[in-house]
Amino acid sequence: MSIRLALGAAVVGAAAYLAFWPIDLDPQVWAPTPDPGLDAAPFADAGRLTGAALIEAGGDGPEDFTLGPDGALYTGLEGGAIMRFAPGSETPELYADTDGRPLGLEFGPDGVLYVADAYRGLLAVDQSGAVTLLSDQAAGVPIVFADDLAVIGRKVVFSDASTKFGAKASGALAASLLEIVEQGRTGRMLEYDIDTGETTVLTEGLSFPNGVTESVGGGAVIIAETGLYRLLRIALDGPKRGAPEVLVEGLPGFPDNVERGPDGLYWVGLTSPRSPIADQLAAYPKIRKALFRLPSALRPGPTRHGVVIAVDDSGAVRESLQDPTGAVAMTSGALRTKDALYIAMLTGPHFARLKMAP
Repeated sequence: MSIRLALGAAVVGAAAYLAFWPIDLDPQVWAPTPDPGLDAAPFADAGRLTGAALIEAGGDGPEDFTLGPDGALYTGLEGGAIMRFAPGSETPELYADTDGRPLGLEFGPDGVLYVADAYRGLLAVDQSGAVTLLSDQAAGVPIVFADDLAVIGRKVVFSDASTKFGAKASGALAASLLEIVEQGRTGRMLEYDIDTGETTVLTEGLSFPNGVTESVGGGAVIIAETGLYRLLRIALDGPKRGAPEVLVEGLPGFPDNVERGPDGLYWVGLTSPRSPIADQLAAYPKIRKALFRLPSALRPGPTRHGVVIAVDDSGAVRESLQDPTGAVAMTSGALRTKDALYIAMLTGPHFARLKMAP
């Protein structure tokens, strides 16, 4: 066979592979909101996150934080470890091991640590570190990507980010990309009753629902709908129960965890700025599917540009903090305390702490 014929056969084979190799991905046409960018108001910033101190987490991927009743800082890592940092300490201590991937965590008034574990479902960790599975299905559908939660009275409201692409089967980051690229909107919000042990569906049909926090004034949760670049308010009671209302849309990145701070603001990590290529391909599902036939190393990846924003209860953006250098990057959330901002990072061995005015 001549070199020309061999090259031609290789090109035809590659084209056939990209067009027809079967993968479990069925991208849908959708229309993204315009990207406001990170350089214009209200998102522009002089790079304040570049001054944040990096702290060893004790493992990889400190994705979320919570403060315990003991004043300690807690975070979950790849591999299942939940680490505790005593007040004033930067030394991690192993608190518990879920044998999964702990993402969102929050203490209840009973001192129990509730955990959204991406691999296992909703968990409870008692003060001795013992782990109990509370819920791994709702309405007969397995929970395959528990992501974040909020403890509200005797209920735990939590997100099941995808019912198609399981975090344990694909890996949490890979599964999130599949759900967002497909835009099948299989995500849902769930509610667990601590007293009865029942898990019910609050709402469904969401594009990778992610961070969850109780709203200012109560009666609702604020969630990040990562796949549509927006924050939603979802009522927990009354005639509008479960009905999403847009709080903020058209964000310049992928919103991840949402945490209500003592300042009354909702602090949100944008894991990565938006990808112009991804938005341009929203109307071309076949091209998106072909790209996912490529090895992951050849696909466009997230930009290492740290972004944390704070939004008030009317939806106005009140703070924007950035690190364009990428030292603080994959910023999956932020916990505001009286004098500091703790920045979670989806990948890597560190989290960041930025001093803040009280």
